[in-house]
Amino acid sequence: LHFLGFRGAVLSSYVSYMVRVYGYTLLTKHTVHWIYALEMLHGITFAVLWIALVDEARRITPPGWSSTVQSLLSAMYQSFGMGVGAILGGFAMEYYGSVFMFRGAVVLASLLVL
Repeated sequence: LHFLGFRGAVLSSYVSYMVRVYGYTLLTKHTVHWIYALEMLHGITFAVLWIALVDEARRITPPGWSSTVQSLLSAMYQSFGMGVGAILGGFAMEYYGSVFMFRGAVVLASLLVL
């Protein structure tokens, strides 16, 4: 985090996410073994983003509010974010297929990076 900084860590996490998720759409029955390499990117995606978010929340939080802000961060990410993502992703997968859903996730992630 000291090397990348907050923005660099978030950017590297998003790029890792986009490569991983787009890679899912390229897999075939002959290339399915590449899932292991793609899944290793999940560790980078989640760990780097979570460390950056927790550190930034700690940095901007007034004294005495650290637990509250960490709880709000966790609730927004794990409850709201994952809940909305599961609902919208499930809808997209049901009606448009998995390739559309994963590539749509890449497009949304790239818009957030801008």
